[in-house]
Amino acid sequence: MGFKHQLRNDKNRFVCECDYCHKDFICNTESCKNWQYTFCGDCLRNYDEEEYEIVRLNYPRTNLKVTQGVNDLYSTYSNLMYLIVNKDLAKTYSYGTRHKFLFKCPVCGDEKYEQGRYVIKYKCYNCPNDSLSYPNKFLRAFMKHFDVNNLEYEYHPSWIKPYKYDCYFEFNEQKYIIEMDGGIGHGKLKFNSKEKDVEGLERDRYKDILAKEHDIEVIRINCDVSSVDFIKESILKSQLSEILDLSKVNWEDCGKWALSNLLIKVCEYYKNAKDENKSTLNISKIFDLDRSTVEKYLNIGTEYGLCFYDKELANKLRIEQTTKTHRAKAHKIKVFYHNEFVGIFIMEDLLEYLRKNTISNSKDRSIKDAIRNICRGDLKRKTYFGYRFEYAD
Repeated sequence: MGFKHQLRNDKNRFVCECDYCHKDFICNTESCKNWQYTFCGDCLRNYDEEEYEIVRLNYPRTNLKVTQGVNDLYSTYSNLMYLIVNKDLAKTYSYGTRHKFLFKCPVCGDEKYEQGRYVIKYKCYNCPNDSLSYPNKFLRAFMKHFDVNNLEYEYHPSWIKPYKYDCYFEFNEQKYIIEMDGGIGHGKLKFNSKEKDVEGLERDRYKDILAKEHDIEVIRINCDVSSVDFIKESILKSQLSEILDLSKVNWEDCGKWALSNLLIKVCEYYKNAKDENKSTLNISKIFDLDRSTVEKYLNIGTEYGLCFYDKELANKLRIEQTTKTHRAKAHKIKVFYHNEFVGIFIMEDLLEYLRKNTISNSKDRSIKDAIRNICRGDLKRKTYFGYRFEYAD
């Protein structure tokens, strides 16, 4: 095992045999002659997999030795690793491991395997449900109320590829498919266009025909409007009301669950933040969102009782924030009266000073224009009621 021989006419390359998979590979270091065990690159890349335990035992990464409470994942990144289901497992690995941990979303409760280093790199856990549309998330919350067989989302059997269905389930020895038809496509308007989506309508018809050929009944739910009331009404009017007992459905919970995790995080931040930190401008910077999106999230959150968005307070904070920003960015102006230095002002303060110390009846805008022109030297007039101005910066 290990070192076999040196390559002919090459002093720096050696042929070794992997002690795990037993295939030959090229090693570029002469010290391989003294190694007790050698492993190829493929086996080392799978270092963290369970079946490669023998590799870990005979090739310990001493420079990455894990010490619990010092450099293990759970201790060093506790703000992210608390989402791991098996927390004891996270205490046996350090940063950089390719091991996949089972993460549980704190909002929807769904679980997903993800590499710990990716969660650390992007500083968040991306729930698979976050990429779903509101109607599809509503459907998943809705189906949790029923005891059905072989429930599967994003159903894509071989006979329908490359397409897929939103949901498949079996109940009372019957097969069903649910399709949540949103306001875009499905024979309606195309995205950002006034044209009808003829291709989408034909695709839906094709999917319906294939499903019936396989003895599956297709139920289409009108989801033109992404709201609890609209989708609830559509479901009540559909065949689902004859198949399932809808009296057990908590529609409010379905609506809350269908909201994105990011929306919930924004609402939680707003709810717990101090008044001075509740401006939508501040929140938009924290979550890297447009201010209008933050306002939309907070309005929806208020509707569902996740927070209480006080619009009057928001407007007051926005004005204060804008004024503070403008004052910070404003030019500082040196003021002289008959060549004697008076002081340094920003425009708003200077405007107030001139109102008190001159007999000018001009509008604020005219006074500001005069100050700027004198600072730039654009006018023959060098003073304003005996005052001369220069930009301090």
